[in-house]
Amino acid sequence: MKLFHASKLLLLSLFVLGGIWMLSSSVVGYQSKAKADPCSIYGKIKFVDEGEDYKVKLVSSGAQLKIRFIQTSEEKPGLWTRVSYGQKFKLKWVDSGEDFRVMEVKSGEGCVSGR
Repeated sequence: MKLFHASKLLLLSLFVLGGIWMLSSSVVGYQSKAKADPCSIYGKIKFVDEGEDYKVKLVSSGAQLKIRFIQTSEEKPGLWTRVSYGQKFKLKWVDSGEDFRVMEVKSGEGCVSGR
């Protein structure tokens, strides 16, 4: 009788632990992405194929942010420095499904008013 009770208790414990593990792994695996504020994306940028912070579409009109690539690292909206490591953001170029749209410019970088 005690053996039967102990095996039921062990089975119940395994069931509960399995449920906790499944719940915790699904919560840990889920990362909510904050809505992108294009004006806050500047500085050191690493471009990636996966594991991005944001998806970005390069456009010739209708941009939310005008960007200029520079060699130095300035902390100003629209100024991006390409890096391989030490990035502030990881971005992925996409054709659709973007978090925001950018237009590359030679001057006049920054937030687009009325966005």
